[in-house]
Amino acid sequence: MSRPEDIVRKYYEAFNARDFEVYARLFTADCVTEAPGVSVRGVEGVCAFDHGWIGAFPAARIESMRMTTAGEVVVTGNWFHAGKHEGTLRTPAGDIPATGAPFETPYLSRFEIADGRIKLQRLLFEPDFVPLKLGLRA
Repeated sequence: MSRPEDIVRKYYEAFNARDFEVYARLFTADCVTEAPGVSVRGVEGVCAFDHGWIGAFPAARIESMRMTTAGEVVVTGNWFHAGKHEGTLRTPAGDIPATGAPFETPYLSRFEIADGRIKLQRLLFEPDFVPLKLGLRA
């Protein structure tokens, strides 16, 4: 069985490679991904969530700066390198049409691992920062 950190690393590698077929091996069938204002269930939900970010930021990739593990819980400090905002970003507050603005930001994730797969992924970031960074708010 893989260590919890290895599972999270494989997820980030799959995201960066756009290898969504791997998600079925990395996430439990009943997994949950939560972000400010959003909660999705199942592998299909995780794929749709990640596709949403990639649709808005085609060059997006995740770089993990630090991982801390306690049992089956992994907390990561990440950097989201997004490139330019080239597509509509769908958010709980409404759609943000492409701005062409460069975007990158730090964020945290908390993962719970069960039976060698990701059961819960909780992304922590300030949602108001996204439109601010895209030049939509002063």
